[in-house]
Amino acid sequence: MGPKNQRPELWNIFNSRINKGESIRIFPLSNWTELDVWLYIHAENIPIVPLYFAKEREVVVRGESIVLIYSKDQLLPEKRRSA
Repeated sequence: MGPKNQRPELWNIFNSRINKGESIRIFPLSNWTELDVWLYIHAENIPIVPLYFAKEREVVVRGESIVLIYSKDQLLPEKRRSA
């Protein structure tokens, strides 16, 4: 039986009857929210790899957009709006 044909098991209706040749899939974190994950990381004092966070970079605000600066020579002067 392929993985796509396996029935998922939900914790609140767990059925331990497994027929010969049958398997089940269990997803213990499937009902966790992102907040649950971060609270667990905090509670267990799990170190976070620095690569997870985006590198801080210089930006300019143009109108309602935030533009990353890769090189200062790529910037064009901001057009002035008349009042």
